[in-house]
Amino acid sequence: MASIRNTLMLGKKLRTDDLDYLQRHDPNLHQQAMSLSMERQLYEDTLQHSRSKADANYYNTFKLMQIAGQLKQGGSEELLMRTNAIQEAHREFVRSSKYASLG
Repeated sequence: MASIRNTLMLGKKLRTDDLDYLQRHDPNLHQQAMSLSMERQLYEDTLQHSRSKADANYYNTFKLMQIAGQLKQGGSEELLMRTNAIQEAHREFVRSSKYASLG
């Protein structure tokens, strides 16, 4: 369980067997992980439609500012997980050929 939580804290994607384990043993964390996964997928989809590197970087800043605004209302482990997931997805995109091809 600790390694699954650590994976989420690092912003990494969970494997299917990890999600299955969570569903059986910690339904609340499973729901949180599914929510993180959906948010990350939407973010990745948005990055894929960026017209320029500036657009991609702007959206990253915008997304992180949204999360930061929620942190002001009270920090939580979930918000840290969300921040790390967005940052990890952005790092992966910046290393991609799609990003390299943007103007």
